[in-house]
Amino acid sequence: MDKNTFPAEAYAYIVDYAKLAYDKDLRRQDSIVQQASHMQTAFSFMTAALFMVASLLVENCKLLSSQFYLAAFSSVSFVLLFSLFAATMAQNRKKSKAFENADDFKCKVEQEFQNFQTEEQRQKFLAVTYGEIQKDLCHRNDVALIWIKISMYSFYLSLLLILLFFMAAILIIL
Repeated sequence: MDKNTFPAEAYAYIVDYAKLAYDKDLRRQDSIVQQASHMQTAFSFMTAALFMVASLLVENCKLLSSQFYLAAFSSVSFVLLFSLFAATMAQNRKKSKAFENADDFKCKVEQEFQNFQTEEQRQKFLAVTYGEIQKDLCHRNDVALIWIKISMYSFYLSLLLILLFFMAAILIIL
């Protein structure tokens, strides 16, 4: 089959598929943004708890040195801040490929009318446009997902550090 005689029905099918893929990636993007918000909330609660415990321990527990407290709380705080940074990067909204606004698209069709005369041409344009936008959105989602994973691993590391410093404090006190 010649490329120039590709039927409009086939392009319409490709457009339907591209819409499904695009909608899936939009839902994925929403999920990633929601997960990043959850990580930011977890950071807030953990930081508040950490500094509340820090002030109580420093004032009331003189069994450990101030250097130990400084090392413990600053290292946990640093890892938590990195978790917050990564969660914030996951929500980064950079300029991305998108559908043209209606006025620009109208001008484009008027200027390049020969490319939009047949149903095949119109369906092909839609299929190509959806493909480009969906590919860009998928890539941005993949990058955001990496940031979410970094945020989660940093959060887990902060929990591990808390556990290790707690065990070290017990050993020092005993």
